[in-house]
Amino acid sequence: MTAFTVEWTREAMRDLRALHPEVQLRVVRKVERAKQDPLRYFERLKGDKAWRLRVGDWRVLADIVLTERKVVVATVGHRRNVYR
Repeated sequence: MTAFTVEWTREAMRDLRALHPEVQLRVVRKVERAKQDPLRYFERLKGDKAWRLRVGDWRVLADIVLTERKVVVATVGHRRNVYR
């Protein structure tokens, strides 16, 4: 089975650049690992079509497009702020 492709939105890239370099690396590594089988790593948000990925206290919110085998990362943030 081929891996999904990962696309980062401008907002997600801006959010990622604002993080500490060690956290940036952890987030990118986890997303890269998750692209092999995103339905295993991501959890669907209740009442929303978005998916979340936990990376310690940080969250990656994304859309998973199964027909195009694509993960579109929408935002990255701390768990206390990212869902607002």
